[in-house]
Amino acid sequence: MVAVLPPQAFSAGGITLTGRGKHGPVRATLQADGKIICFQQTLDTPTSAARMATGDDRVDGWAFWSLTVDGKTRTLSDLRVSLITQDD
Repeated sequence: MVAVLPPQAFSAGGITLTGRGKHGPVRATLQADGKIICFQQTLDTPTSAARMATGDDRVDGWAFWSLTVDGKTRTLSDLRVSLITQDD
């Protein structure tokens, strides 16, 4: 689960995530419970979703998935760092 992000980051659910696989763009959906739906499968972590999407067991899902926040595209990793820093 994307539980290490503060709850306000995904409380709305249905947030589109994008990544670039070897065959082009890949989309997934971040749910309100922190799980990710990719290719109609529910996965517990960004990394498991990215690895399924790419077929690469070395990919880091936090760096792979991006989303748009306030008109700016950011990786899940960047968003996590900025939200954790805000809470300090």
